[in-house]
Amino acid sequence: MAWGDQLVLEWLAPLSLWILLNGVDDLFVDCARLGLWLWELRRPAAPPPLEREPRAALLIPCWREADVIEQMLERNLAALRYENYDIWLGLYPNDPESIERVRRCAARHPRVRYVVGPRPGPTTKADCLNQAIEGVLAHEERSGEYYELFLQHDAEDVIHPLALEQAARWTRTYDMVQLPVFAWPTPLRDWTHGVYCDDFADVHQRELPVRWRLGGFVPSAGVGTALRREAVDQLRISYGRQVFDPSSLTEDYFLGLRLRQLGFSQAFAFERGQDGRPIATRAYFPQTLRSAIRQRTRWTIGNVLQSWERFGWRRGQLYWLWRDRKGLFNNPAALAANAVFCWGAWSWLRDAAHGQPWALGAAISGRTGLEEALAATAALLVWRQGARIWWSGRLYGWRFAAAAPLRAVWANGLNVAAAARAGLIFCGAKLRRRPLHWSKTQHAYPQEAPGGGAREPRLDPRAAALVRWEQAQRVGATPWRLEGETLVLAQPAPPTLAAERQARKLLRRANLRLVQVSEVQMAALRRQHRELGGGPLAPSASLRESS
Repeated sequence: MAWGDQLVLEWLAPLSLWILLNGVDDLFVDCARLGLWLWELRRPAAPPPLEREPRAALLIPCWREADVIEQMLERNLAALRYENYDIWLGLYPNDPESIERVRRCAARHPRVRYVVGPRPGPTTKADCLNQAIEGVLAHEERSGEYYELFLQHDAEDVIHPLALEQAARWTRTYDMVQLPVFAWPTPLRDWTHGVYCDDFADVHQRELPVRWRLGGFVPSAGVGTALRREAVDQLRISYGRQVFDPSSLTEDYFLGLRLRQLGFSQAFAFERGQDGRPIATRAYFPQTLRSAIRQRTRWTIGNVLQSWERFGWRRGQLYWLWRDRKGLFNNPAALAANAVFCWGAWSWLRDAAHGQPWALGAAISGRTGLEEALAATAALLVWRQGARIWWSGRLYGWRFAAAAPLRAVWANGLNVAAAARAGLIFCGAKLRRRPLHWSKTQHAYPQEAPGGGAREPRLDPRAAALVRWEQAQRVGATPWRLEGETLVLAQPAPPTLAAERQARKLLRRANLRLVQVSEVQMAALRRQHRELGGGPLAPSASLRESS
C-alpha cells in the first residue's frame, strides 16, 4: 500500500470519531428544532399588541461609513412603522466624511442625532457604542426626555418596517431580545457571500430558537438587538459605565454573556409579517475572500479566544459555549476530511486504472468498526447538508439552496484561514501586550455596486411602479441624479424569464430607467404616495400587459 494510503488510514479512525460526535451534536439540535416547531404550532410565542409605544433609541456605530450611512438613514427613516424613536450615531473626530454625511441627514430629519467621541478612531465598536449611549444620557439630562428601549444596528442594515414594534412588544417581557438577521441574496457565483446566506439562515432559523428555549444564553448578533432600559442601567453600574466591553472585538457576543451573568432574561424573537416573510434585519456581508477572512478572524478572536479567556466554561452554559467554540477544532477537522475524501477518490481511480483492487478500501474493511463508523459519519453528513439546504431554501429558494453543500467546502477553507489568522493576531497582541483594535468590515448597501453603479436587477412586472425621481430619492431608491426623470421601481421577486424580457423591451422603448427596490422601500413609497393624496401606487398599463 502506498505511503499516502497508509497515512490516510492512520488518520481515518480519530477523524471519523470526531466528525461522528460532531454530527450527533448537530442532530440533537435538529431534533430539538423539530420538537420546538411542533410545540409552537400549539403555543405561539408572540406577545400581545402594544398599548403604547415606548421611546426607543437606535444606536449605530460609525467608522468610515461615508459611502453608505446617508442612504441607510434615509431608507430606514422612510420605512419604519414606529413613531416614538430617534437614531443616535457614534462618530469619531478623525472621520470628517462620515460626520458631514450625518450632519446633512440630521439637518433634514430631527430624529437623527449624533455623538462625536473624544478619542480618534478606530478604537473598538464597543467603545463607539458606549460613547453613543453616554451622549443619549447627556441629552436626557438636558431635555428631560427618557428612552425606555435601546436597539443596536450597523450602518449597512436594512431594518424591517415592523422591527421596532416587534422589539417593543417583546421587551415588555424580556430584558434583551434578539431579532433574526439574514443576508441579502446574491447570484450563485458569489460563493463567499453565499456562505453567509447559508450560515445565517441556519443559525437564525434553527440554532438560536433551540438555544433560547433550552435555557442557553442568547448572544447578540450585533444588529437587531433590543435592550430594556433597566438592563442598560444595570450594565453601566456593574461595568463602570461600559454597557459594551471596549476591549472585546465582538462586543455583541459578550453582551449576551454579561446579561446572563447578571440574571437578565433573554429571548430570540422570530415572527413573520403579513406577507409571510420573517421580520428580520437584512444586510450585505463580505463578498471577497480577503474581507470575509478578515471579518471571521474578528469573530474567532472575540467569540472564541477572548470569551474563553474572560468567561471560561461556566456551569449551566457548558454545552452552548462548547458549540460556539468547537469550530476552532471542527473546521480544521472538516478541511482534513475533505482532503482525505479527495485522496480516497484519487486512490480508487489510480488502482482502477491499473486494473488492481482498491488497496485503501480493503485496508479500511480490515479495521474493526472503521467501516461502520465511516458509514454513520456519511449518513450524518448527508443529513446535516440536507438540513442546511432546507433552511437556506426557505429564504432564498431551492435553486440557490441546492449549492449549499458545495459552499460548505468553501466555508471550511474560509474558517480555517480565519482561525489561523486569529491565533496569530491574538497571540501576537498578548506577547506584545498591545490592545486589539476594531478590524472594520467594508460595508455595502443594497442597490449600490462597489463602483457606485446600480446592480442589474431582475424585474417583476407584477410588482413594478412608475414614480418620479424626487419621490424615489426620499427612500434612497436610486443612485442616479437625473432630476425630474421618471423611474421604474421593481421589487426583486423574479418573474418568468419571458415576462422579464418583454418588460425590458418596453422599458427601453419608453426610455425609462430601472431601479431594484426591496419590499421595505416599496411599502414606504406607497405610504408616502397616500400621504400626498395620491391613489394606489400601481404598475403602469404597459407593464401589466407584459406580465
